[in-house]
Amino acid sequence: MPSERSHRLEPDGLTGRFRDRYPPRHEEWTYPALCSFAGFGFRPMKSYEQKPFEAFRIGDRATYTKTFTREDVDTFARLSGDDHPAHRDGDYATQSRHGRPVVHGMLTASLFSTANGLLLGTPGAVSIEQTIRFLRPVFVGDTVTAVSEVVKLVPERRWLRCRTTCVNQNGDEVLVGEALEGK
Repeated sequence: MPSERSHRLEPDGLTGRFRDRYPPRHEEWTYPALCSFAGFGFRPMKSYEQKPFEAFRIGDRATYTKTFTREDVDTFARLSGDDHPAHRDGDYATQSRHGRPVVHGMLTASLFSTANGLLLGTPGAVSIEQTIRFLRPVFVGDTVTAVSEVVKLVPERRWLRCRTTCVNQNGDEVLVGEALEGK
């Protein structure tokens, strides 16, 4: 049962950090204001198709494409705490096996979440399991397309098994895996 107490994050006027606030104040933080405050910039929400479990078929698929920027890497490093020099220090990275900074693997893998969400649509969807194999590095400036494709339906559990892949602008697979999604 949902709580009757509303929960949201508000900026602390002294530190600029977010803090939990119960009960909420009368002024509201909108999504654009929160994104701007957190340093993400505002992007309108995607439109998710309504699709009940019974409408899914083997071979249904969704894709999502993104070109990674230096800002994406820096933001992910701040959010995740992964500030390893392989991602952000050009001098260090030139001595590495890839010769330049690489995009965080989990940042690239996060595209699976978007592709899976676009595939599942509404109402209701939840990720149960996601496997990932990292095949090739991704670099700033690379354009990666994530694909989620239904390969098996489990009607008695309302689950979908999906093949997930990320392919770079050259057509090379950079990540592969499987997702188990509940609908």
